[in-house]
Amino acid sequence: DVSANYPGFTLSFTDGGYTTTNGSDLFNASGTWQWTDEDAKMLSLDDGKEVTITLLNENRFTFTFTHAGGSSANGTNTSNGIEGNYTISVVK
Repeated sequence: DVSANYPGFTLSFTDGGYTTTNGSDLFNASGTWQWTDEDAKMLSLDDGKEVTITLLNENRFTFTFTHAGGSSANGTNTSNGIEGNYTISVVK
């Protein structure tokens, strides 16, 4: 559990775009996304990250992805980049 590394993390989506707060090495502050399957369960971010939606309802958004580690979403080297599989749950 590395949630303490991302205090106050927020994620907001618009039609084709997203913004984050305190996404640090995992997410760019803003970017674009697109659906990658017909079932609306997977999307691709502009940084190449493939995201799988595991739960989406009125109050919670849970998704998974793999982070390569060692660099931030914008390509800057960082010591905070922990390689691995992530599951994130954002509550409204």
